[in-house]
Amino acid sequence: MLASSATFSSRAFLRLIEGDGLIGTWGWTFATNEHVWSLGLWHLLGLEPGLAPPTYRLFLDFVHPDDRFGIETEAEIVQGYIQQDRTFRIIRPDGTVRTLSSCNELYFAATGRPRALAGMVIDITDQVALARVQTAQRQRKRALFDEHRIISFAISEHRDFEFPQEASDLTGYSVADILADPFIACAVEEREHWSGHTMERMQQGIAHHATPLLQMADGTRRRFSISVAPVRNAAGAITEWSGIQRPVEISGRVASDTMREGLEQAVEGRHLRAGRALLDWSMTDLAKAGGLSLSTICRLEDDAEALAARSRHRAVAALRAAGIRFTFTDAGTVALTLV
Repeated sequence: MLASSATFSSRAFLRLIEGDGLIGTWGWTFATNEHVWSLGLWHLLGLEPGLAPPTYRLFLDFVHPDDRFGIETEAEIVQGYIQQDRTFRIIRPDGTVRTLSSCNELYFAATGRPRALAGMVIDITDQVALARVQTAQRQRKRALFDEHRIISFAISEHRDFEFPQEASDLTGYSVADILADPFIACAVEEREHWSGHTMERMQQGIAHHATPLLQMADGTRRRFSISVAPVRNAAGAITEWSGIQRPVEISGRVASDTMREGLEQAVEGRHLRAGRALLDWSMTDLAKAGGLSLSTICRLEDDAEALAARSRHRAVAALRAAGIRFTFTDAGTVALTLV
């Protein structure tokens, strides 16, 4: 079809925006008490379209009891009293709870009397869940810093450093200054060495370890252990670097999911064989513990599986569960111990 002859109806656009099941629209004409719900709204509520006559009262029946306070009644809406934007939860017939964000608009007659209401609801459950996870992660990282002075950070694939506020609290330098010069807090006599060491290892695309002496915000100097590991995609390309910094006297622990992912990708076939040897496991034992096939274990130990393969994660997780601990040595290589 030629672009000049293409025509689109509002119904076609509605199907387009509601196609992923996350958006629903509705309308209410006060004079006739007619309610119109889009297919998307029925699906958001977990109902079969047309199962019951659409009404405002039916919609309210799905609102979570704890969120009903303050939601306008039918009488209030007809009089023109309604909050334009609102976030609330619903409980579907199957018991699942979803979080919705609504946007409403009143329409008025020439006399100024409310005559209709239209609205749109968007399912933001995943966004809310993600925000909660991110908040929990920030709180966890802050607790690690407050108690142990542990900081996790990231470096983009283009080698742009990303530091949290804790880095500023630790050294006294602003985040902007640290981003401009990631080695600004390093003791002058060691700065060139550790800067060159880090950039060389990143150029080589390998995990690395450093123990620089850093300037503290209170004027003292303290030595830290810093481990950095590349995180790769399924094609083996580095997508970012994940790092953790902690005082040297604190034993090493992986403090972020990305750091763990990078460490696991650094585990080679020889490490899996070493882990099995420490546990006195056969390849069959590892396959059973990891829920993998024997042929998959063979490929992993022959380094024939992709660095980001899920099977690698399952094999490493099985060894961890059995007591094998994976850490980075000072040389940036992977070491195994049985705990």
